[in-house]
Amino acid sequence: IECGVDRVLCGFNLPLMLELQKQAANRIVVMPGGDVRSHNVSRFVQHGFTEIHSSARTAESGDFPDLCELKALINLLKK
Repeated sequence: IECGVDRVLCGFNLPLMLELQKQAANRIVVMPGGDVRSHNVSRFVQHGFTEIHSSARTAESGDFPDLCELKALINLLKK
């Protein structure tokens, strides 16, 4: 916050992200990332995270986003 950032990308550690979110007190956005996929994104939304980062990669897609995974994420986040 003192450095002037308005969001921070965090790894896949929900308890730590929840603590950071509490400490941030709406002064910065805590953005979950790292292994966020369609099968678990709702967990982050339910905890009040408003921005999510995902590579949308799967084992089958390798280093590239998987189009089906990306569509699934978008559809879940639209709800």
